[in-house]
Amino acid sequence: MIEQSRCSCNIYTFNYWRRNMKSVYLCLLFLRIPWCVYSQELVVANTHLNILYNGIRNSVKIAKAGVPCSELLVSSSKICPIQGSGCSYIITPVSEGICKIYVNENKKGNTKTDTFYFMVRELPKPSFRIAGHSGGEIRKNVLLASNPSCELDHFDYDLLFHIKQYRVQVYQRDSCLFDGLNTGHKYGEELTNKIRMMCSGDKIVFSSILVSVENVEMIVEPVSYSIK
Repeated sequence: MIEQSRCSCNIYTFNYWRRNMKSVYLCLLFLRIPWCVYSQELVVANTHLNILYNGIRNSVKIAKAGVPCSELLVSSSKICPIQGSGCSYIITPVSEGICKIYVNENKKGNTKTDTFYFMVRELPKPSFRIAGHSGGEIRKNVLLASNPSCELDHFDYDLLFHIKQYRVQVYQRDSCLFDGLNTGHKYGEELTNKIRMMCSGDKIVFSSILVSVENVEMIVEPVSYSIK
């Protein structure tokens, strides 16, 4: 039976019933709430929180009760290369699937390996926003004063997305005033001038939005605004 309890460092743990055995644990430092997975004789508490994200740096703490971190030998499966020293490691997965982390104690005669399993998933797509709005009506002065940004909705993980480029189309009544590619998150001079010409009811469409975060690039969903 596996029960959930709180560590002295204010993190949640999962303990196996053999209380007197030494434990190896991994703490995923996902933002504000690190989670630990305890293992005894290769017992791992798998929960929905045992997740790594593909293409980005996932922080991990590895330790064993009564054993200096420098005496632990840590390795991983091919899809999730691990680097680090002491108790601190970084896992940067290269594909989706099951990531295996292997921990050995570096001492003579030790043949025991603790194995930890994590699911590697793709990052969800962020939302394109201007002044906090992801589409809909917007005032022209707000549109001009605010540079676009991309953020993840309901995702407790601080990631900074960079907007590399996007296509912009400006419509006035039935005519297309502008159709071009904008590089970076700031408006180009020509696009800025076209926005200044927009009137109430005119429409601006952002599409083919290419964003990047660490080793990941993705195209996010198009967004359109109409001028109030």
